[in-house]
Formats: sequence, structure tokens, C-alpha cells
Amino acid sequence: MEPTVTATVCILIVFSCLGTLFNGFVLAVFSRFRNNHSSTTYILILSSVDICTCAVTIPLCIVMEILEFETDSNILCRSYHLLVTTTVPLSAILMVVIAIDRYVHICYNNSLFVSTRAIIVTVCVIVLFALLLGCLCAFGYGVEKIHPTFPKVDGNFSVTNQFFNACNNFPFSTEYESFDTGIQKFNLSISIEDAKEVSSDVLSSLEDFLNDLDVAICQQSYDYFSADFIDAYGKIYSSVYAFCCLLTICIYGKIYYFVASHRRQSVNRYHPNVLLRSQPSSVSKGPSREDIEMKSYQGSAGSENVIRMTFVSKREKMRRQNIRTAIMLASVAFVFTASFLPAWLMKYRFIPFNDFVFHLYFIYCIINPFIYSFCNSKFKVALKKVIFTKRRGAFNL
Repeated sequence: MEPTVTATVCILIVFSCLGTLFNGFVLAVFSRFRNNHSSTTYILILSSVDICTCAVTIPLCIVMEILEFETDSNILCRSYHLLVTTTVPLSAILMVVIAIDRYVHICYNNSLFVSTRAIIVTVCVIVLFALLLGCLCAFGYGVEKIHPTFPKVDGNFSVTNQFFNACNNFPFSTEYESFDTGIQKFNLSISIEDAKEVSSDVLSSLEDFLNDLDVAICQQSYDYFSADFIDAYGKIYSSVYAFCCLLTICIYGKIYYFVASHRRQSVNRYHPNVLLRSQPSSVSKGPSREDIEMKSYQGSAGSENVIRMTFVSKREKMRRQNIRTAIMLASVAFVFTASFLPAWLMKYRFIPFNDFVFHLYFIYCIINPFIYSFCNSKFKVALKKVIFTKRRGAFNL
């Protein structure tokens, strides 16, 4: 194998092992809890798809890389393309669904996706769409027998003009010339006409040998679909990733804007000027004891400083919360973009193709458990209950 193929196989093995371990851990923890949270359900589905990718799709990809796509099995060829073009876009679309679910719950407090029926319908539509993409791609590929070609000769064993031109570039001449073989020195006298006759015999024998040498390659096939249809499908398939990437960035940007604005409004309610202006004035019939105490409290400079210090501390806390939220949301968008962007650019030849870099998009299988589970407060609660509780069975989350 070439060094690039070896490096690709090694990194795919790492992705397969770590992805199976991390996603299996998420399933083991979350599956022990009964909950009605749609976000948790979507995370469980995403982990299930990712563990299928790590346990089935990536190993099959390793096999094809080792074989260098040389196989005479149509089942193996089409199964590979079916799994890759089904599980990978399915995970990408599920990431977008999780983003939409978070946006709905955070910004609108809507319970539309909480119902089990809505979750089932959503997942079924996504799975059917991913299977459609996978099946179309699978039947667009097949095993093709490649016959190595060589300059053809006719019945009189005279080579083609292409070979004649090549012979004219050899260090031969119509005159006689001496050659040093590097092993034993002797004079080899040969004319260009003799070289053409000898080469004709060699080419004829070599052509007979190559005709018996067939190479079966898993490559694009036009048995079921035309070239125009396959080209259109490739553009649609690639646009799915671009659409998911842009939609994810926009959704998390909207979530951050909403959260930051909501926190700012909440803190402004406790602004010291607002508090002092909103205190009740003593214009009643007679100043009661409570009114006098309130006036004296409002007139205290020390108490006003306390209120201002409280406001500043809350604003600083809000700033830190916004930074943490921005980092978390930006990391999700960055991982999504960084995982699929290089392969997408190579697909359209914006950057040179590199087999190792191309397959780095599988890294999302390792990072997803950390982003959606290990950094999730519900997962932390579930993990603590699993570790510190000896009772078996399902828990309420």
C-alpha cells in the first residue's frame, strides 16, 4: 500500500474504535433513564447512527481502501457506497434537527417536538430521505472490468504511427551506433528499421498477455442511470451538506442572540436607577412607619452602592454565561463545518484531493458524544446516578 493509504487506514481504525467506545458509553448511560425530553431522544438516535457508522461503515471503508477499490463483487461495491451515503448524511441531518429542537425549546418554549409521535415522524422522514440518497448512489456504482490497452498491431505486425513516433525518439538512428549495457561492453549495431520489426513482435506478444489480464474496479457505472442523472445527483448530495452547515450556523447564531438579549433584559430589570425610580412614594394621608423607613433606606448612599455592586456582579455573571454559551455553540458549528468542508471542497476540486484529509470527516463520530452528551447537563446528572446508585433498572431523568 502507498503511504497515504496506510495513513488513511490507520486513522480510520482509530475513528472506528474510539467512536464505538464513546457512543456506546452514551447509549449505556442514557438508555437507563425514562424521559420525555425530545433533545435526549434525538441525542440517543444520533449516537445509535454514529455507532453504526463506526462499527459497520468505517470498517467497510477500511476494506475498500486496502483493496484500493479492486473487487469483483458488486455487493461489496454497492454496499460500501450505500452505507457511506446513508449513515453520514443521516448524522449530518440529525445534527440540524437537534439544533432546531434546541432553538424551538429555548426561543419559543414550544412543546411541538416533545410528543413521541412528532419525534417518530421526524426521524422516519429523515431516515427515508437518507436511504433514498444511499440507494441512488449505490446503483450509480458497480464493478467494471478494465482491459489494459497497448498500441495495437495489425496482421503484418507493423506497429501504429504512435509507436513509430516513439521509436524515432529513441537513441537509435538510421546509421549504426554503439551502446554500453553497463554489464559487458560490446558494440550493438541496430538500425531504426530493425528496431521497428523487433518492437512489432514484442508488442504483439505483450498485447496477447494483456488481453488475458483484466482488473475489476468498483467505480461509477451507467447501467441504471445516465451520466446527466448521476451528475445531477452528485450536486444534490453535496448541496445537502452545504445546506446543513449553513442552517446549523444560522440556528446557533439565532440561539445565541436570543439568549444574550434575554439575559440582558433580565439584568436591566435590576438596574439601580430602575429600582430607585420604581420605589413607592409617600403621598398618602400620613407618613406611616413603613414609609419613613423606606425613605430613609432609599436615601442611604451605602444601600445604593450595594445595589449598584449587585447589578455589576450580575452583569459580569451574564457576560461570563454569554461567553460560555458562545463557545459551546461555536464549537458545534465549527466541528460540523471543519468535518465536512475539506471533503466538500475536494469533491468540487477547489483544493487538491488527498485521501487522508478526505476521510477526516469521520471525526464527527468521536466529537459528537462530547458536544451533545458529555457537555450536556442532563447527561452529567444521569452519569452521577449511574455511578453512585447501585439500584438496577430504569431511572427518571
